[in-house]
Amino acid sequence: MTKNIWKKIFDGGILSSTELTPEEKKRLYVLFEGYGMPKSTCYNRFFNKGFCKWEIMGVSHIKDSFLVEEKCNTDNIPDGEEGSRGYGAVLALSSEYNDSKFYELVTNLKMGKVLCDRMSELGMSSQMTVRTRFKEDDWKPWELKGVKVIIEEFIKK
Repeated sequence: MTKNIWKKIFDGGILSSTELTPEEKKRLYVLFEGYGMPKSTCYNRFFNKGFCKWEIMGVSHIKDSFLVEEKCNTDNIPDGEEGSRGYGAVLALSSEYNDSKFYELVTNLKMGKVLCDRMSELGMSSQMTVRTRFKEDDWKPWELKGVKVIIEEFIKK
């Protein structure tokens, strides 16, 4: 399996069924089954439908980067000055941060619409879906980790 093949997936594309050998496909299915993705879904996503950007990135990464990039709860302090990252960013960068309270934090900071807009850009277009999924914080392991991280770890082995 070459890095060029995986770049197609990371860019939101799909593979042709001949780009992986039967043995490589089996290894791929076993890998993703370990992250809660059934074989049929795995085949469909890699060879037919592809993945949304949010699935490639992973929800854990999105949660952390959202708090950092959106500078949640800043006081319009210029970059580089004390306090310019905002409470959300400081919290996300803290080793004590638990992302299970992410949606509660986002709603308390009145950033729900911004989160919905960000997720729409990444392929989860329904505001109701975004709000429900983040509020319940009920993600499949592969959705949390992200397709890219799973494959990159797999390539290293």
